[in-house]
Amino acid sequence: MLNTVSVLTNLSFHTGGSRSFCGRPATETCEALVPVLLQVNEEAVIEASRCVGNLSRDESVRRTMAVQRVDEL
Repeated sequence: MLNTVSVLTNLSFHTGGSRSFCGRPATETCEALVPVLLQVNEEAVIEASRCVGNLSRDESVRRTMAVQRVDEL
């Protein structure tokens, strides 16, 4: 799982805040990362946080973060 999240983090850095990410809406990727943010594996949480941070350059992702309460973790 850690390798997958790391790849997503690297790819999300280079998307430039676009609304789509790897052929899917960036909001879906953000929602999919919420369970990873709640893992006990500290490295996975850090990588997921970086990815969500990269995706948050888009307004719709920031709204999704607020709805999912990711900004409170």
